[in-house]
This record gives sequence, structure tokens and C-alpha cells, in this order.
Amino acid sequence: RHASALAPASALALLPLLPLLLLLLWTQSSGLGSGYPALAVGGLSPAGVNKEWLRYLGLSPTEVRQVGARCPTVLMCSVEQQLKPVRRFLEEELNFTSCDLAKLMLRMPAFFIWPVEGKLVAGVRLLESLDLSVPEIRKAISVNPSFLSLQNVQPKIDWLIGLGLSPRQIGERADDH
Repeated sequence: RHASALAPASALALLPLLPLLLLLLWTQSSGLGSGYPALAVGGLSPAGVNKEWLRYLGLSPTEVRQVGARCPTVLMCSVEQQLKPVRRFLEEELNFTSCDLAKLMLRMPAFFIWPVEGKLVAGVRLLESLDLSVPEIRKAISVNPSFLSLQNVQPKIDWLIGLGLSPRQIGERADDH
């Protein structure tokens, strides 16, 4: 009789956890949790996986917290589909070092969730069209990563060329700042 009296109270105590349990079950059944050990077997959460990746990148625990505070999305996005492709692009195309990548992550964490094939490749190709070298492009991105996100730069460059400036002159001005 004592056990049956506790059963309803125990079930009521679990009621606040119901949304979390339903989310966990949905995540498992939809396959979304398959890439994250925490959802499957109690390992690291998505944020934990990403924090480990940031530590591997060379950031200290304090710097990882700073990145999380500035751009929480970096802690929850897919390492394999978002963070690693950006790192690979920067290393292979622009010769970024691990130290360069860590500094860039601290300067502008959201840069690492930009689409490589869209924003990053287009931005780098635009800088190349100004006759900037790989070291100059790397410097420009290191100093001001948001430069690659400027979608309306090409019309301004075309206007400057129309005024008689060469692409190299425009590139040299951009590199000076």
C-alpha cells in the first residue's frame, strides 16, 4: 500500500522533465542525435564536442567561454559540417596556421559558421580580383574578418574602377586599412 501511494507522487515529480524526454526521444528517432555521443550514450553534448574542438584549435578554457559568450551558435553547430570545412578552407587556400585560426576564432567566432562555398569563397575570389596576394588576403581577413561578408563591395569596386583606379590600387588601399 505504501508503494502505490508513492507512485502518483513520483510520476508528478517527473512531469517537468517530460518536454526534455520527448525532445531526446524525437532526436534519437529522427537521427539527429547520431552525431553526438551525449544524445546516444551519455557522452559529450554538442556544446561539449565543440568545446573540445575549440581546445584542440588551441584556445584556453577561458577563451572557449569567451567564444561561447560572443557566439553561442559556435558551441551548438556541427563540427563536421560547419567548423572543420571553414578551418580546412583557411588552411588550404590561405595558409592559415593554427595560431592564426585561434586568433580569428577569438576575434570573430561567427566567421567559422559562414558557408564556405558561399560567403568565404566569393569573398576571397573578390580580393583576388583586386590582385591581392594570399598573404595580403590572409592579413585582411585576420584584421577584419567581416570584410568577406560585405555583399555590396563589388558595385563599389566597379565604381572606383570607373573613376580610373586599377584593381591593384584599390587592393593596396584596402590592405593599408
